[in-house]
Amino acid sequence: MSFLETRGLVVGYGRASPVLHGFTLSLDEGELVSLLGPSGCGKTTALRAILGFIRPREGRVLLKGDDITNIPPYKRNFGVVYQSYALFPHLTVAENVAFGLRMRKVRKQEVAERVNRWLGLVGLEDFANRLPAQLSGGQRQRVALARALAVEPALLLLDEPLSNLDAKLRATMRVELRRIQKDLGITAIYVTHDLVEALSMSDRIAVLNEGRIQQIDTPPRLYRNPVNEFVAHFMGYDNSFPGRVARVEGGGVEVMAGGLRLQARMGGEGELRVGDEVRVYFRPERVEISEGGPEAGNVIPGEVRFQSFQGHSLQYVVETPLGEITVVCSEGEATVNARSVNIRIDQNDLIAFRKE
Repeated sequence: MSFLETRGLVVGYGRASPVLHGFTLSLDEGELVSLLGPSGCGKTTALRAILGFIRPREGRVLLKGDDITNIPPYKRNFGVVYQSYALFPHLTVAENVAFGLRMRKVRKQEVAERVNRWLGLVGLEDFANRLPAQLSGGQRQRVALARALAVEPALLLLDEPLSNLDAKLRATMRVELRRIQKDLGITAIYVTHDLVEALSMSDRIAVLNEGRIQQIDTPPRLYRNPVNEFVAHFMGYDNSFPGRVARVEGGGVEVMAGGLRLQARMGGEGELRVGDEVRVYFRPERVEISEGGPEAGNVIPGEVRFQSFQGHSLQYVVETPLGEITVVCSEGEATVNARSVNIRIDQNDLIAFRKE
């Protein structure tokens, strides 16, 4: 039995068309599942339905097998951390953390003990008497997390909690949040539009588009085996080109594109056939670039149009018979000074989807 389960949720606002269409998700105890997708895809609406802030038009929400669809939010004992922190500006750090406990009529002595415990866990025991305005963004986010955890919630929900932080602090907080979640063994749902955030923090990721889950899987499997064009693009397959299947062999295909014959693997559901129009996707970092002559394999000639040094990597934009291709190499891995180059892509790094 799943710890938390949603079954076929259809959720909308007022009389408008539904935002979520048949949203079905299950979490095991202690698991962190991320909802990943672009703005407006239904991530926060799914969170609000699970919290009980929106009643679904259809479907159910179950906790340990019990139907909680019609139970009000304050009886669900869920903790939530928002993007905006949602701290009370007139209360101290300690008072903010204690707020939920006092609303639950927890004994005064136990409130003090829990506040001290959770502030220690998030490294803010020396900031108990400060106001939120006297804290940095990262510190305020830690207070919001401590407040959510202090009530010992059955489920922790996090709605883009790191999006207001700068890049360096966001990376640090990702590690801290994941460590705390794993140490406590708490079940959590994490909403984000940031791919790196989802990959680095999640046990599984559900990719949403237009209110529907497109694919849910572990980060490595999702990263390597997207089921459709939308997931591929969202998972970082930023290069693509159109083509036509010339030959099929096992799980691989030969694609004609731009006057070239290229070997790729099949993506998505169903078999490709000779003559099918496809779109082929691949990652910028899975491309080799060189100044030499033709090599074996999927070799594409091109001319460098743009080169950018990015510290840990070099980025090239190469004009080819397939259109512009972006290549990203680790700094020191490849330095190309010539204008004319060859780029090579392994067959397993090219994924062909039937044209949608």
